[in-house]
Amino acid sequence: MTLAISLTRIHSTPTCHLADPALVPPDAVASRAQAIWDEELQRRSADLFNGEIVSVTSLNNTAIVGRRAEYRSLLAQSRDPDIFRWLQVRPLAVTGILICPEGVVIGRRSKSVFQSPGLWELAPSGSVDLGTMDEQGNINLLNQLMQELKEEIGLSATDIAEVEPLAIACDTDSQVFDVCFILRTSRPWPQILASYAADGNSEYESLDILPLRDIVAFAQSQMGEITPLTISLLKLLENEAKLATLAAPPAGAPAGATPQPRKLHTAIIVQARTRSTRLPGKAMQMLAGKRVLEHVVERLQKVRRADEVVIATTSDPADDCIAELSAALGLRVYRGDESDVMFRYLGAARMVRADIILRVTSDCPLIDPELCDAVLELRERNAADFAANNFPRLFPHGLDCEAFTIEALEESAREATLALDREHVTPWMRRDAGLRRVGLMGPGWPANQQRWTLDYAEDMTFFNDVFARFAPGSLPGWQEVVTTIGAHGKQGLVNAHRRLPLGLASREAAATVVFHFEANARIGTGHAMRCNALQSRLEPMGWRCLWAIDAATEEFLGSAVPRNSLIRLSSADPCTIAKDIAAAIGSCGIFVIDHYGAGAELGREMRTVADQIVWFDDLADRPLDADVIINPNPGFSEAEYGGLNARPAKVLLGADFALLRQQFSVHRANAYRRLAEEIAGPVRRIVVAFGGVDPLNGTAVALQVLAEFPEIEVDAVLGSAAPHLADVRRQAAELGPRCRVITDVADMAGLLAGADIVIGAPGTSTWERACLGLPSLLIGIAENQRANAAFVASAGAGLVAGFLTDEAPDQVGARLKEQLHEVVAWPRRRQRMARAAFAVCDGRGCQRIIAALLPPYRTASGDMTIRIVEARDEALLLDWQRNPETRRFALNPAVPSSQEHHVWLQDRLLSSIDWFLMAERAGEPLAFVRIDWIGEDSGRPEFVVSIATSPWHHRQGLGAGLLHAIRQLSPSAHFLAKILPENVASLALFIRAGYTLGADGYFHARPD
Repeated sequence: MTLAISLTRIHSTPTCHLADPALVPPDAVASRAQAIWDEELQRRSADLFNGEIVSVTSLNNTAIVGRRAEYRSLLAQSRDPDIFRWLQVRPLAVTGILICPEGVVIGRRSKSVFQSPGLWELAPSGSVDLGTMDEQGNINLLNQLMQELKEEIGLSATDIAEVEPLAIACDTDSQVFDVCFILRTSRPWPQILASYAADGNSEYESLDILPLRDIVAFAQSQMGEITPLTISLLKLLENEAKLATLAAPPAGAPAGATPQPRKLHTAIIVQARTRSTRLPGKAMQMLAGKRVLEHVVERLQKVRRADEVVIATTSDPADDCIAELSAALGLRVYRGDESDVMFRYLGAARMVRADIILRVTSDCPLIDPELCDAVLELRERNAADFAANNFPRLFPHGLDCEAFTIEALEESAREATLALDREHVTPWMRRDAGLRRVGLMGPGWPANQQRWTLDYAEDMTFFNDVFARFAPGSLPGWQEVVTTIGAHGKQGLVNAHRRLPLGLASREAAATVVFHFEANARIGTGHAMRCNALQSRLEPMGWRCLWAIDAATEEFLGSAVPRNSLIRLSSADPCTIAKDIAAAIGSCGIFVIDHYGAGAELGREMRTVADQIVWFDDLADRPLDADVIINPNPGFSEAEYGGLNARPAKVLLGADFALLRQQFSVHRANAYRRLAEEIAGPVRRIVVAFGGVDPLNGTAVALQVLAEFPEIEVDAVLGSAAPHLADVRRQAAELGPRCRVITDVADMAGLLAGADIVIGAPGTSTWERACLGLPSLLIGIAENQRANAAFVASAGAGLVAGFLTDEAPDQVGARLKEQLHEVVAWPRRRQRMARAAFAVCDGRGCQRIIAALLPPYRTASGDMTIRIVEARDEALLLDWQRNPETRRFALNPAVPSSQEHHVWLQDRLLSSIDWFLMAERAGEPLAFVRIDWIGEDSGRPEFVVSIATSPWHHRQGLGAGLLHAIRQLSPSAHFLAKILPENVASLALFIRAGYTLGADGYFHARPD
């Protein structure tokens, strides 16, 4: 979201100090600026004066640092925006909101002035000059404003009864910064008008009075005739006026009294109304014998961490039915503004004295209480201002919930000025750089393809079908619903055409990736899962991801297929595939192949469509034509692929390039802490997982052995299309309630994280188990799994019971029983296996692959390539961090100790959402860039950028290359950077890369 005006609230008058020298631009830029000035002199010489102005260098809400600049530089960069990258003039101004008994004073600017001629604005307003600067370079902004008040309106400081600092504002287009104050006077409007007529200057051609009650109507009627800053400030006034109508927030302890501890009150606030545009009255529709709203409330009342459920509806008589139903359910109800839903939430929160709010909408009858509890717990554990389970959306759409503090809601209600922010309640909280946010990571594909929200008639058909499959009065969890949909493939398709696209990139996006893979009863969904692990990392970053699959794969995957990202292939012929894709999208940046039936001919044909061919290969058994080859399995070499591939390629081999879903990275951080402790106690839970299909029924062999271990609980995992599913269910029933059969598991990482041991096949899930540090007992069900089995065993991470491909089930089972007795009896053996597994795969394969896909950046000293930072870089990074030049410009100048640095780096490497990249030239590390996730802006990720260069590689263009790389990495991201005012080199670097200073003190770069 691009904001014309960015605002930061202030509570005191910020200091203003001129410390930085004027910039000296290159001769060519200076000549161009002078030429523009000369042209303007010839055109209107009588109106021009090249005075000194204050240009903002850096700021926060208490202090502004600036430098001297000339007016002619400002004029030049306004005529030629390219000059701004060199002159960097950000004029500082002051604005007063003059409030008298009759309303707010506004002025129409003279048509002869340079800035905003002929537009209405709040008066007084003017640029900060050097007239109030003292000998130390300090400027009194309030004195400057009083000077403007005298010159423009004719009033003096003695006419002002009260001054209230309000905000620092930045016009993101012109880079003009205003420090804004509310000025209250008791003088009536006629006297003000008389003073203006007698003593005011020609800045305004007229003044007018705007009654406070008419603020909104005036802003709407004068759109295009009023400055953007004035519109934003008037909306702030409107916010304050609305807040004044609400019951005051709870007061603290009286002065001098000892505050009494009070349990924080957590309220779930559900917004509901009948006048929905797409499906009117949806919350009151009947579903399985109850109103939809009743289902939502019934589920939310099971949230353990919440104290009450509150309904926030509108004051429209049409919503009386919602209020009456809510009251009948024993709920408190708040009624308020229909369009300003944020204000409605604040009213409800104040009414019930809520400290923590969980936001849920009334159109989600499958909202999951356990997920709501998890979001509330995550916010509390991290002391965050805001937490949600859709950062990005990796759960089914319809399970969304957001937890935030009353302080965050109060702040957003005061500061948010966009209609979108107020209608949708949380966008401001999701993007404001001053709030701390955390996200609950979801399972990703295929669960996040599902649409479980009520907006259309087709959604109601879907819900009627789902609820009919469960016993009346039951409250199935989200995994149970996923399982049910998986077992009835057509069920999830009825509203599939209404699903929201997961990606943020437009159809014209340059970063387009097409995935071509197969899925069927013979090989299962492993290839689809592998491609989607990569897709789930790319899509939230702004890459456009599409599937090019045949009818058989589409039929097999059913409701898991993303209908709005599908290219249907009419044939398996390589030439036809290329033509089908070209007809659908023209061209793409990357074409990914994960298909046993594809060979070199497909790669050759796709070179007319794709810039880069990426091949996932497990076998090295056929000719390829690829630019990048990825094989995470052990036992392969670059030399093998050199003889198979049609051209030199980047070959990525081994477990470092295993593609795991993001959820595994989240749980790995917990496993890291768990493995630091000694394993003690018995084995309580074992997961049996042989893939979605398990064609040789390894599950049955495992369950037969586990029948002799009655003290152990068992989770057997299969796909709903597994050929032996019915037999497995019968076998599990014989084991009793301690054994569950779970189909189509969405949160596999969460399930594995609760296990002590896994019994399974050494296929692609080998790396998932290793990432979480789980000991494995392995039974092979395919010949191509032998290398994985040998590798895990040699690493000490697992034991191999045998292969059902050439051994009898009884023989394999006997060996499994012997191994299981051994690891159950010896906790230290399990711990050694767990730690060995943890070292096998770190779950960062997706990041390594994506970094490898970024093209090299050309510098004067040669091509610069990008990789992710690894644990082996620890000593090198510490040397760089301790360098005096690095510390000089660091936001935290303290030199880290070795232990502090080690803990910091481990934390960075375990992060599932941040990126830590290293620039290299011919294998030599040169510089790094960190982008740390802090939130989202209209669905686009927000990252704070930090760059450091090797002390021996300054001034080589590396910083520009890294900024270019992160924009390629995340085309949709909103990047922010905090730069010290004395760091002239970094200021120049970021500004020339298109970053602009905002009122919050960060430099911002939003997508084009």
